[in-house]
Amino acid sequence: MWLAYVEYKSAYNLVSAVENLAQHLRHLQFDAEHEAVYGMDQFYNEEECTKIAKNYEKGVEACNLYLHTSDLTSFLETIKELGLTQFLEEVEKFAPKNIFKRLKINFNKKHFVKKNRFIQPLNSYYKNGIR
Repeated sequence: MWLAYVEYKSAYNLVSAVENLAQHLRHLQFDAEHEAVYGMDQFYNEEECTKIAKNYEKGVEACNLYLHTSDLTSFLETIKELGLTQFLEEVEKFAPKNIFKRLKINFNKKHFVKKNRFIQPLNSYYKNGIR
């Protein structure tokens, strides 16, 4: 599988953190679409890859909507509904602290992608759970 590796730029405010998240999700979407077309069905079948790619695409749309409207609450609610809260580490640093408690978004820190590290490829998430 071809993997899109990208190094992050450091976020300096909430807007740049959401821009980084959108970039991250775009690359993961590309990986999922590539796996759906050219994959060997080792980790996910074609339907699962397509579903994951659509999920990432909706996440990118949510990021773009936030960048145009600055409505943080609806952005975080959408990301929570999509199940993409593990990618919110940088956003958490710059967002008001009480908003995550109010929306009941819990973080499992060990699944976060560290800043200035490579993006976790799609095939590193096994069917039986995240390693």
